[in-house]
Amino acid sequence: MSQYNSVDPMPIHAKDVDQLLRYLGKTRDKATSIRDNAPAGSYLDGVLERTIHGLDQEIAHLRYHLTNRDAADSPKARSSRRMRPAQ
Repeated sequence: MSQYNSVDPMPIHAKDVDQLLRYLGKTRDKATSIRDNAPAGSYLDGVLERTIHGLDQEIAHLRYHLTNRDAADSPKARSSRRMRPAQ
C-alpha cells in the first residue's frame, strides 16, 4: 500500500489556482522567448514546442476547472441540478 493513499487531500482555493496560472503563464512566456532564439528545426526548438503546448493545455484545464467550479458553486447552478419532483 502506498503512503499516498492515507493522506487527506489538501483544500484548493481559487487564489492558489490564480497564482499557479500566473506562474505557468510566466513559464510559458520564458519558454517562448527561448524558443524564438533557438535555431529553427533544432532539437531544442522541438522540445520547447512540446513544452509550450503542454503548458497551454494545463492552463486551459485549470481555467476550465476554475470556471466550472465557480459556476457549480452559484445558487442558480445548484437549483438547476435538482431533480424534478416525483409525481
